[in-house]
Amino acid sequence: MTKRFFVVLLLCQLASFITPALAAETPPQFVTFPEAELIYSKREDVSNYQLILGSLRKVEGVWSAEHEVRVPGKLFSSTYYIPKEFSSADVFKHYEKQFLAATYNPLFRCEGQACGASNHWANEIFKHRELYGPDDEQFYMVGELSTDSDVYYVVLYVNKRGNQKVYAQLELLNHPRHNDNQAINGADMLFSIWDNGLAYPVYIDAKDQKLNIARDADLLRDVVLVLKAHPQLKLYIVGHQYGPKTLPILQQESLENAQRLRQYLLDLGIGPERLTAHGVGSLVPGIGKNRVELVANKDR
Repeated sequence: MTKRFFVVLLLCQLASFITPALAAETPPQFVTFPEAELIYSKREDVSNYQLILGSLRKVEGVWSAEHEVRVPGKLFSSTYYIPKEFSSADVFKHYEKQFLAATYNPLFRCEGQACGASNHWANEIFKHRELYGPDDEQFYMVGELSTDSDVYYVVLYVNKRGNQKVYAQLELLNHPRHNDNQAINGADMLFSIWDNGLAYPVYIDAKDQKLNIARDADLLRDVVLVLKAHPQLKLYIVGHQYGPKTLPILQQESLENAQRLRQYLLDLGIGPERLTAHGVGSLVPGIGKNRVELVANKDR
């Protein structure tokens, strides 16, 4: 099924979101944790949603994110209670597994003390005190799903309180593309790659198995502008290819796709010494989607 189908299905379901029963909806292709109990849900239009794309750091006594963007759109948020026989890791892995199997582009992920102060996440960012717990027990991730008309940002935060109760915050922000000047751009994406060790995927069309550069052309042009402004930044361009073929053939095909993207960036003026292409075929398990990823190269 297509991304468009799942998004249309989601929006149809969300028509009944605000009801006395607080019927919760989850982002496209996400299944709620089986033992979760919805305790709060809300749907609202927001003009300045704080999308956290980096860990929290305390500077001069003030907690703030290393990187964030402000995005307008329709926000659907849900807070869940999970019985204490489950850990925060159990809940997070439940969603992360679906995240990796779906078509979401990962933007940022952290866990434990690397996320920063749980108190700030709970009370200042999500404004739900139930989410506050030991810093070691927290998990956070955010991803992006794009369609022709909309961009969807999915945010998950999970923590286990001192009383052993687990709470999860799941949020979906629907950002119409006509506001794309305020959405995440290539510069934001590239800095997330560099600062947080993420990989940004450019997906390959299922029909002809060719790299669809045109679909991400605007974002990639932003990437080029940042690379030109910051000559110290270098990238690995890594192809992933799956299917019934032998590993050597998959590695060769994935390398060819990586080289196509590398050539595209070279043609836009990026020096060849800053772009290294690799093809790993099906060696990376879990996601199973043919793609080429941009990965930070921090080798000296």
